[in-house]
Amino acid sequence: MHVFTNDTTLVRSISTTLRSHRTLNELQLRAMVPAAFATEAHNSRSHRYAYIPTATIIEQMIGAGFQPTYAAQTGSKEENAAGHAKHMIRFRRGVPTELNESVPEVVLINSHDGSSSYQLLAGIYRLVCLNGLVVGHDYQSVNVRHSGKAAAQVIEGSFEVIEQATHALPRIEQMQQTLLTQDERMMLAISAHQLRFGDSEVGQSIPAARLLETRRAADHGIDLWSTLNVVQENVIRGRQTGWVLDDRGRRARRVSTRAINGIGQSVNLNREIWNLGEQLLELKAA
Repeated sequence: MHVFTNDTTLVRSISTTLRSHRTLNELQLRAMVPAAFATEAHNSRSHRYAYIPTATIIEQMIGAGFQPTYAAQTGSKEENAAGHAKHMIRFRRGVPTELNESVPEVVLINSHDGSSSYQLLAGIYRLVCLNGLVVGHDYQSVNVRHSGKAAAQVIEGSFEVIEQATHALPRIEQMQQTLLTQDERMMLAISAHQLRFGDSEVGQSIPAARLLETRRAADHGIDLWSTLNVVQENVIRGRQTGWVLDDRGRRARRVSTRAINGIGQSVNLNREIWNLGEQLLELKAA
């Protein structure tokens, strides 16, 4: 097994992400998540903090049969912080195909500045659009403190989480078989719109119906799964435009939605959107 070395000096001032159908190699990981290869913990950590670099976890995850396919790191303008910032790596064991486009993933989140413990979440990867939903709160997640046994606990937790993600696959099949009325699709869009924008000025300028606009032919469907993925992508990727109106109802200023690049916000929104799909599925089955 290849052992990662700790010689990276790359620092990013903005959030960086990379998703691939194939396994990410070491050079790609170093470029996208330099904090995973930090040589030591941030100087704010006490002597009780057990420093176990994410690179060691990546190496052991690969040895256990998990392959890294996505990497993201929280941006920082401070070089000292960027080298230890929160980062996320998604691993999968299965290979998606046209007949089986959704495969379970393990979502690993960590930092070396004290802002995060090792977190393991269940995820679902969809081949057609490189989307990565994080499975909702009803499924298992694992938190591992930075201690001497962290590496072994992360590997053990990964097998538990991937099993939970596998349990979500039958739910996806149910969603694919569940057709929605236009009112039900709008109900999903309105709920997701509220999660994303609340009562903000931008949200008031972007109708919820914009979250139902498809970006790919493969997503032109009225089933729950297709609708959920369309809404999720529009929420996460942004790029919807609208107008702020003045007191007379006239167009005053053009606004546009931004992509969600923050790791914490992205994970939370993905989980909540999954939960919306689960709730609508239960409602339709009642």
